[in-house]
Amino acid sequence: MAELIVNELPVRTINKLSLNEEKLNIEEKSVDNTRYNDIKIVHMPKSVECIKEISNDCVVTIFAKINEKISKKNIEEEIPNNSNLRNSNQVVRTGMGIDIDEFFEKKAIRSLLIKAKENHLEKDVVRLSAKADEYGNVLSRQVIIVPDNSSLTVIMDYTSEDNFKGLVGISTRFYVGKNSELTLIKTQLLGNKTLHFDDVGGVVDDDGHVLFKQIEIGGQKSYVGVYNTLLGDRSKSTNQTGYIVGKDEKLDFNYISVQNGENTESDAVYRGVLLDNARKNWRGTIDFRKGSKDSIGDENEDTLLLSENVENRSIPIILCSEEKVDGHHGATIGQLSQDMLFYMQTRGLTKQEAGKLLIKARIDSIVRDIPDEKLVKVIENKLENIL
Repeated sequence: MAELIVNELPVRTINKLSLNEEKLNIEEKSVDNTRYNDIKIVHMPKSVECIKEISNDCVVTIFAKINEKISKKNIEEEIPNNSNLRNSNQVVRTGMGIDIDEFFEKKAIRSLLIKAKENHLEKDVVRLSAKADEYGNVLSRQVIIVPDNSSLTVIMDYTSEDNFKGLVGISTRFYVGKNSELTLIKTQLLGNKTLHFDDVGGVVDDDGHVLFKQIEIGGQKSYVGVYNTLLGDRSKSTNQTGYIVGKDEKLDFNYISVQNGENTESDAVYRGVLLDNARKNWRGTIDFRKGSKDSIGDENEDTLLLSENVENRSIPIILCSEEKVDGHHGATIGQLSQDMLFYMQTRGLTKQEAGKLLIKARIDSIVRDIPDEKLVKVIENKLENIL
């Protein structure tokens, strides 16, 4: 019932920007006395261990040695005076923060453990699906472990009935071991009356890589947070997010990449479109910690504004406690190129057809590599309905 503080910047800025944090009011969907459905396991490869309803104490144990290593890395770190330390007590740091953890604990929601076997290199994909309907909201937590010398792909999709006015809340925490790779794909295709949040956070060890693909198309109010800790040397994170926000919908992002190890690399691309009376906030932070020498960080947001009534706010940030690093950030805001529209019209397309094609291209650039043809088709159909 309480108002949750989420998507906080790691270092606060001037209040008039209204981007230091966001308030998430769960009460507005009156979900306190309704039952919750967990996410459905559509496919679990035999080579992947799956344990349902593990406790928070078990999660603490799983991440104990990892957190000890993080503490040793950060022991000499100088903390700026305006740092936000409220979320530092999380078992696993996530983009949305500690209030989401406490909300799940209050609701007694346990986690689904997904763990690949060591040296697991099979291409078989874990498939999870969440659907909210008249029979209940969805609240689900997952812990994904990819041990050393292994790879794993996890695909999750969220849908709801068009008029569903409830909640779909997801928390995903992960660990990627040495010389391992996690591909995590999430597609949000909810009805435009659904409240949604998706909280992600994890740790990547030496020579590990996490690839995170996310599609956000739907939901009345959606809140998304991602926090990658590049703990190991030569660890890497890649974030590719596509979104369309229309009608009176709201989308709130918080992306944080903390780079602890040497020669780490982070790359984040957020590409989307705002229509009608849409509102969108984007926070992007690259944090080069002491000891992260020779590391590279790049974050970029590219937003297309297709209405005079939209509201768009973006704040890219680079924090640096190490001298020998290379960081880049930027936010591009624009409208459809009239030259491109004219060119396409000379090729026989109407202005409306040309505009639709250019909008779809922004999302297709993220969607095209999803290894699930049926899901790709569902996304394409959703785009057609919106446009």
